[in-house]
This record gives sequence, structure tokens and C-alpha cells, in this order.
Amino acid sequence: MRGTVRVRRLMVASGLAGAMVMALALPAMGQSTLVTSGDLNTPAGVTIGKGRMTRQIERERTVAQVKVSGLDPRTQYTAEVHTGPCSAVPPGGAVYAGFSPSPMRFSTDRNGAGDGSSHLDAVAGPTAVSIVLYSGSTRIACADLTP
Repeated sequence: MRGTVRVRRLMVASGLAGAMVMALALPAMGQSTLVTSGDLNTPAGVTIGKGRMTRQIERERTVAQVKVSGLDPRTQYTAEVHTGPCSAVPPGGAVYAGFSPSPMRFSTDRNGAGDGSSHLDAVAGPTAVSIVLYSGSTRIACADLTP
């Protein structure tokens, strides 16, 4: 009986510690959805679109999206969620591991506008802080994601 009580106390303590870690990781945990977004800016400071990430807490899902304009027409682009701010070198730092298998790939229309999205079947952690837009392997724009 004593061993069972000890195990239950340990399980409760572990559960509370896990909840505290998640609360620290996502300060808006009381909300069912946390949306962060930012302007996609080129290194020259020109805004070419928006980046947005929606963390759906209850559904344990994250959706990342980009919407751009003013780019080369009928051209393929890729956008990925990153772990660093746009001021980092290189802009956006490293790719956020959760999204790496499914980056946002899209083509622009004849006017140079386009959009892409990707999802993660988990709630992205607090290190997912930016979205970087690529042309080939070149980083051409970055958006810092803020609430």
C-alpha cells in the first residue's frame, strides 16, 4: 500500500511539473488558440507579405502560413518556421525541427502573389519564433512572429 501511495504521489508531482513546463512554454495556455504573426521583410526592409502561426492548444496542432506579393511571377518559393529572430545571422537562425519534413512550398501567380501553409500535429514550442522565405536556398525575407 505504501509503495502505491508513493507512486501515485510521484505521478501527480510529475504531472504538475509537466503542466508547469507547458505553462512556461506557452504563456497563453489558458487560451484554446495562440496566434502569432509578423511582416515578411526583405533584408532591404521591404515588406512583401505576412507570416502567421496558429497554435491550436486543444487540438494539439500548429498551422504556419505565408501570404506574399510583389515577387517574381510563376516562381516557386519555400517558407519554413525558424528558431531565431530575423535579426540573427543568418536571419531566422535554424529551422524549427517539427516543421522540417513539411515546409511551405508554393508558386506565385502571374502577378507575383502566392501563399502557402504547413501543419504540425503538435503544439509548436516557444522556440518557433520566425518564418523565413526562400528562393531556392537563398533566404529572401523573414517575419518575426509576435502575438
